[in-house]
Amino acid sequence: MPLRGHFCYTQLMKKELIMYTDGASRGNPGLGGWGAVILVGGYAMEVAGGVKKATNNQMELQAVLEVLSDSGARAHKGSVVVYSDSAYVVNGLNSWVYGWQKKGWITTQKTPVENKSMWQKALVLLKEYGKRLKIEKVKGHAGDLYNERCDELAVAAALGKKEKHFKGSQKDYDKFLQEIGT
Repeated sequence: MPLRGHFCYTQLMKKELIMYTDGASRGNPGLGGWGAVILVGGYAMEVAGGVKKATNNQMELQAVLEVLSDSGARAHKGSVVVYSDSAYVVNGLNSWVYGWQKKGWITTQKTPVENKSMWQKALVLLKEYGKRLKIEKVKGHAGDLYNERCDELAVAAALGKKEKHFKGSQKDYDKFLQEIGT
């Protein structure tokens, strides 16, 4: 399901936009999926997508690219926080990508950077968002409801399950997550 513009609401534009992301791969490489939970101004929504062949790292990064590429997120004027349980993504976006670019997309081990095209897209988005964007690490599988739900969404997408994704008030969403036992 395309995400494009789903959460671009004028009354929410100055609020903090919070996005939890996760990726999954069944086979690594194998069936891949990504999931995200988006929270802004008391509103919550879920999005997810899948591909036939990907690594876990590719799906972790794809989740971030999907939410940051969204026209609604790009138009958002307030601060933006992306939470990921992937050290690869968090370290990559907060520091590694700048060194890789500077060194011609070569790692410190003198090997080509894996997923280079994805990192290049990420770099463009990082520059676009500037200082209003923060990428934060959340501990995976540690009981954070939004992170746990992202994992469920990513795994379901990897397996090709067509689930209905939540859209509505954050209050109702929190109740929904507790009811389904995320």
